[in-house]
Amino acid sequence: MSHKTLDIARDTTLYTAAAVLILMGGAGLLTYWLGIVYPLRSVLLPDNALAVLMVGVGLLAMMVRWPILRRFAGFILLVHVTYLLMHNALAGGREVGVSWLTGDVRMGSLASAMLSLVAVCLLLGVGWRRSRWLWAGVGILLLSSSLLALLRLFLPGGEVAWTLNNASSPLLGTALALVLGVSMLLMAVGVDRPQPRMGRLALACGLFGVLLSCSVWYLLNWEYQEDKRLQASHLLDNVQYNAEQAMAAQLLLAQYVAERLDSPEPLSDAAMRAHHIEHYFRDSPGMQALVMQDRGVSVWEFAGTEQAGQWLKAQLADPRAEAEQPFDFASPWMMPADSERRHMALVLIPLPSVGQQLVGSIDLVVLLKEELRVQLGAYMVRVLQNGAPLLEMRAPGRAASKMSYPLVAHRHIGLPGGLGLTLEVYPDSVEEMLKAGLIPGGVALAGLMLSYLMSFSLGLAYQRHQDRRSLWESEQRYRSLFAYNPDAVFSVDPEGNFVTANSTCATITGLPVDRIIGSHFSQLILPGEIERIQHYFNEALKGNAQRFEVAIANLTGEPRLLYVTNLPILVEGTVQGVFGIAKDITEQHSNETRLRVLERSVQASINGIVITDASQDDFPITYVNEAVLALTGYREEELLGRSCRILQG
Repeated sequence: MSHKTLDIARDTTLYTAAAVLILMGGAGLLTYWLGIVYPLRSVLLPDNALAVLMVGVGLLAMMVRWPILRRFAGFILLVHVTYLLMHNALAGGREVGVSWLTGDVRMGSLASAMLSLVAVCLLLGVGWRRSRWLWAGVGILLLSSSLLALLRLFLPGGEVAWTLNNASSPLLGTALALVLGVSMLLMAVGVDRPQPRMGRLALACGLFGVLLSCSVWYLLNWEYQEDKRLQASHLLDNVQYNAEQAMAAQLLLAQYVAERLDSPEPLSDAAMRAHHIEHYFRDSPGMQALVMQDRGVSVWEFAGTEQAGQWLKAQLADPRAEAEQPFDFASPWMMPADSERRHMALVLIPLPSVGQQLVGSIDLVVLLKEELRVQLGAYMVRVLQNGAPLLEMRAPGRAASKMSYPLVAHRHIGLPGGLGLTLEVYPDSVEEMLKAGLIPGGVALAGLMLSYLMSFSLGLAYQRHQDRRSLWESEQRYRSLFAYNPDAVFSVDPEGNFVTANSTCATITGLPVDRIIGSHFSQLILPGEIERIQHYFNEALKGNAQRFEVAIANLTGEPRLLYVTNLPILVEGTVQGVFGIAKDITEQHSNETRLRVLERSVQASINGIVITDASQDDFPITYVNEAVLALTGYREEELLGRSCRILQG
């Protein structure tokens, strides 16, 4: 893979990483500001989202070389994580209290410490060698921690650690740490090399893909969790309906007993009354004891156990219980018992014909366990009264767990008889909680990977287009140099045959270009020059540039003198031919010959000849012949450059 391709892959990774960090952090803050609630767990806590946003802005500023924005992002990030570290230390952990900035759960101290190192890197940049080493070290630290977190998932107990020990999505946190670690390593290497341009289309498509993937991550998380909330809501409907039906049946049965006792033919016989009450206790599993009262005085009592009877007597003797009883009621009434036994309730059944009332104690836990028949699936239902837990209901085969699951849904219900309860629904499966984060995250990560590949492919295509354009421009320059060169330009294959020739070749030789191409160069050279020129040609084939003069005869037989430069044509280190440039120096050679003849004539003249430079004030001497030296006795170096007045005596 070429360096240019590697650089495109590096830039694509860095731009994609910056976009992911900015969009994920921005989306996290947006959901916080809009008040969007995730039933199970937030995708990204607002404190974490702010830190991720600043990291992304700093990374983007590094790529576009905006040092002020980079330092600003690094400063904000450093202040933010420093506050989080101090708050966690003073509070004794991130679980204690909430963030003063966002009012939500704070970021953990370990993540804050790592991000403080990232903030220092952003403030320093990568201009110095030591700072690049720091970038690489922090990148390795982030990369190692993210890989260890992924490995933790597959170890025993890893599902629990991933599911219940994180206030936001552990998959997203691990993925962001992995992306940031890779980005910091890439930023530290290749920073000195000129980076290729990726093109606007590649950047725009990559940004759109990242935006789509980040949106999918948040939307799928919300949809998945909202589906779980709806399931929990339907479960609450069923539990509420069953509880109301069970309580209504108990009150109806109590009403029936009261009507029997209040009938014109009362059950005065104690044996018959006891038999009737025993049937009632058998049909009412939660009933513990009954007392017939006449103006606060017990007429008769019946209890399933001695302890239950004593507790009911104690409740009736308590002034607080008497004060809470309704003054006038025509139907059975329920009221909670003391705070020590919240699972117990009192049932008041009026007997209007005799002015008496039947008071019973009922165990709500026993009643609800016996009467509620609900398909719980992977959920656990907790029943509370006045905030105190009464009962936890799980699907058959599921054991109680000490792990703390997030609340999915809750509801306050009023049961027949006036008793109020609170129902709460929690997940009861680590696997379901894990799926709630992994499935949406897996889809979004696949989208991010496709976005990266698309952006990388478009960047490669843009670079290939730029390379082809540069090649085309170079070819046009070569063609212009070849076609419009006043000298003869040609190329010869290793066998010595002309492959190309410009129009100047035709002008010099008098032959048309199509006749020159394909012919051997020896056909244009005088017979006596062939061996010498072949030697130069062979040297050029060995990779050595050659310069020489050669005489040829054109089509009309007129001799022409050429000054030729031969250059080897190298393709991938192999000589594929010879490139030649021939300058017609026939006239130049003739003029030089004429000048040499004239110079010798002047030099041999018996008359003294002096030439001066008239463009200068003192007319310095530029030439003297031998006759002047003989007449004056000066040497040539004594006269040249001096004023001609020296010869005036």
